[in-house]
Amino acid sequence: MAVVQNITTLAEARRQVVDNRTDGVVCPCCDQLCKVYRRSIYAQMGKFLIWLVKECEKRDPGEWVDILEGPAQRGGDFAKMAYWGLIEQQENQRTSTRTTRYWRATPAGIDFARGRVTIRKHANVYNGKLLELSGDDITIFDVLGSKFDYAELMNS
Repeated sequence: MAVVQNITTLAEARRQVVDNRTDGVVCPCCDQLCKVYRRSIYAQMGKFLIWLVKECEKRDPGEWVDILEGPAQRGGDFAKMAYWGLIEQQENQRTSTRTTRYWRATPAGIDFARGRVTIRKHANVYNGKLLELSGDDITIFDVLGSKFDYAELMNS
């Protein structure tokens, strides 16, 4: 992790953070760790996507799905699939909660789950926002690996 020193202006601090965020740097202004995180989709996320696609296909086009009806997800990792444009969250209309639990598969998510398209392996994320997609192209079969039987998931 980089150590930022001799900063005299806000512009210099910003430049130092941007220049060093790939490996991680502590912001000289707020002491926050600034780092680019490289995310990947793993098998449980792929299983969830298949479930969501199947649920969306049972409903009227554009209808939202309550994710609490689906397979359990650790820590909400399923939401990271939005970085690839595979799923989208309903806009939250309530002020009593930060987010909504209603999601749907996008056309790209449906095509990926059906094995018709590939996606890039990694999403490079900084401060909760996608910077870029990188790495090799992967399929839903690559994501599921040997942990899940694709045909069984699609037919169950």
